Amino acid sequence: MAFPLNFSYTPPSQVRQLTPGKATIALFGIGIVGAALTIFLGIPMMLNALESKGWPATDGVVTLSEFTSNRDDDGSVTYGASIAYDYTVDGAALTGSNVHFGQYGTSDPSYGRSMVNRYPVGKQVRVYYDPNDSSTSVLEPGAGWSSFMVSGIGALFTLIGFIGGFFQFKKYKQGSGAASLPST
Repeated sequence: MAFPLNFSYTPPSQVRQLTPGKATIALFGIGIVGAALTIFLGIPMMLNALESKGWPATDGVVTLSEFTSNRDDDGSVTYGASIAYDYTVDGAALTGSNVHFGQYGTSDPSYGRSMVNRYPVGKQVRVYYDPNDSSTSVLEPGAGWSSFMVSGIGALFTLIGFIGGFFQFKKYKQGSGAASLPST
């Protein structure tokens, strides 16, 4: 669902104040969400990406290779690829879908098309799997910039939230300055 942005002028007399206590809670909340994003999604992705260079490998075969597009409510389109492959570890048949850690969609369709061209259905591939959890696998081991993106975004939210929350809390304790929001 798209949220319309309103950039109209709001006269100062119609601006309502966000209390310092609520502003502090909101900023610390942003920091907590950022920390959770980093801890529960970003760090495991980074570690898998970094460790995957040393993982054992087995033979596999690509079973799905599709170019994907997703149109959002605002009309923007994100392109990518759905790649799946079958492989066997210690007699157990497994299916994986990670080409590399940190896969992403983009507004450029060439990214998804290049993946589909690189991994057509039926192609024999080397599958690198986590020796501690063979269901975690990847076709292209190692870390690229996208492997660090979730951690970076989470860390940014954490810093903004906690630093902003700290300064807002300081203002709150001193009894000065409420944060301003336009009234609706």
